[in-house]
Amino acid sequence: QSPIYFDLRVIVSYPAIMNEVAELLWEATEASGSTFSTVCGVPYTALPLATLMSAHHDVPMLIRRKEAKDYGTKKMIEGKFEQGSKCLIVEDVVTSGSSV
Repeated sequence: QSPIYFDLRVIVSYPAIMNEVAELLWEATEASGSTFSTVCGVPYTALPLATLMSAHHDVPMLIRRKEAKDYGTKKMIEGKFEQGSKCLIVEDVVTSGSSV
C-alpha cells in the first residue's frame, strides 16, 4: 500500500488532462533513455493513456487481457509483437506491479 492515491479512472472524463498526463508519461520515458518497440496499457485505467501515447507518437500498441476468453483466439496479449522485443508497460498502480 501507498500513503498516496490518485484515482485515475475519472481521467477519461477530462480529455485535456488525459492528454497532458499521457504526454508527461511519454516525456518521462524519453528522459529515462528507455528503448522499446511497442506500448502496452494494463487494463483498465492505463489503457486510455497507452492509447494516446501510441497514437500521438506512432508506436504500435498491445493490450494485455485481464483474463483469457474461452472463445476466439484465447490470447492473453492482443496486437502484433515479436518474441524478445521490448515493450513499454503503462500502469496506473505502481506500488507492487502485481497486475502486469
